[in-house]
Amino acid sequence: MHSFNISKPTQPRQAIVASIPHTGTFVPQDIQALFASSKVAQLPMTDWFLHELYDFLPELGISVISANYSRYVVDLNRSPVPLELYPGRFETKLVSDKDFQGEPIFSSYPSDDKIEFYKKTVHEPYHTALDDLLQEVINTRGEVYLFDLHSIAKHATLIHDELDKDIYLGNRDNRSCSRHWLETVEQEFAQQNLSSQKNAPYKGGYITHHYGLASNVHAIQIEMNQSLYLPQETVLLEDCEKLVQSSEFRTTKNNLKKIFKALISQLSEQ
Repeated sequence: MHSFNISKPTQPRQAIVASIPHTGTFVPQDIQALFASSKVAQLPMTDWFLHELYDFLPELGISVISANYSRYVVDLNRSPVPLELYPGRFETKLVSDKDFQGEPIFSSYPSDDKIEFYKKTVHEPYHTALDDLLQEVINTRGEVYLFDLHSIAKHATLIHDELDKDIYLGNRDNRSCSRHWLETVEQEFAQQNLSSQKNAPYKGGYITHHYGLASNVHAIQIEMNQSLYLPQETVLLEDCEKLVQSSEFRTTKNNLKKIFKALISQLSEQ
């Protein structure tokens, strides 16, 4: 299986690129065999069905890259070399040994050779392709607006208490994009009656940090409370067809489409 999918714009290209690194659910057998439990095999840290939730983006002129491989194989939103994004706080790793509750993921942790293999065949190609998408926009427009799209279950974890906002926006404390652009995005969510919070508990992961270092890349992580678009908290892979047809899912998709249309309009006026 290819490590990612790219959906190119079907309308004139906008100055926006979207990355969805945690929507993948494919786990090779050699990794599955190391899982600590049947609960782990249900991939509870997945950003469920985000590639379907945001499937309207190409028709707005936005390029999208989304993962096929699960973050349990290798996490595309973590650095390929050791890097603390939240010093002093619990963090999952490139290949994490514990989940958000601190429970073990593997009965036997993958070997260094296996980790290196998936870094080369999954992590590296995704980032090469993402960088290419960003450069395509920069070459024609001079700058690019990157959205790294995520979702999270609302229940308490080692990272946060139970979540009470709809949306958590991160720009690495105004280092990956301007305060003004973050507040612009926040205001568009508010226009759809969606509550939000900035840079707590999520400031943005490796993708926001790494690509946002460039002065012509304006990067924001959007972390969505899964209760906003999923009618049930416990999700199984076989639930996909039912859940994407739910009223919660369809309403959220419609609101997101309005938000991105408004952001495109904002950028066209600059």
